[in-house]
Amino acid sequence: FTMFAGAASFTDAADIEATEAVNMLTALGVIEGYEDGSFQPNGVVTRAEMAKMIFVIWNGGEDDASAYQSMNRAFGDTPPHWARGYINFCAANNIIAGVGNNRFNPDATVTGQEAAKMLLTIIGYDEERAGLTGANWAQNPMSYAGLCGLFNDVDSPVAQGLPRQYAAQMIYNALDTNRVKWSTDSNSFDDITSWNGSTFVKETVGERYMGYTTITGILV
Repeated sequence: FTMFAGAASFTDAADIEATEAVNMLTALGVIEGYEDGSFQPNGVVTRAEMAKMIFVIWNGGEDDASAYQSMNRAFGDTPPHWARGYINFCAANNIIAGVGNNRFNPDATVTGQEAAKMLLTIIGYDEERAGLTGANWAQNPMSYAGLCGLFNDVDSPVAQGLPRQYAAQMIYNALDTNRVKWSTDSNSFDDITSWNGSTFVKETVGERYMGYTTITGILV
């Protein structure tokens, strides 16, 4: 029940459209409000902020990236940055890519396309097999993101800066998405399944990284 107080507790709650996603992501500690009590739902997310949110998801709600601050730095413009630990971690796991010339440009706004590429790697899409890098990096993620429903209820142009509430919506959608892996048998990405003793079950991103399950039923 504390989850439902998330969006409503912000001073600008009336401006939040993606209320369910904001509720969930604030309850999980993935995204936070500001010291003045606002959420600023239409403020755009930076590339560094997106890296931090993905780090928190990947590490089950943990936001301490200090262990990764001194690792081999992937980009020349991140050593002095507050998010360097998160960026180093994401770069080491092929979640993020630079913008050229050994730069990450951490304070630039993240677009919906860039956020989709990052989330697709968490879902399990291999960046080379899925074509998430190279000349068509912006087009190919759109196809896979559509299949996964990452842009469901996202009311924002995907090629522009991603508003905070819709970053929450995209992550929320990703958490409910089945994880995949490349299958040499089908020559495609298939859902990851496991045997629970009676049947094969699929595993969502939320189950894998955040340790939760979704139970759907009828309240009587």
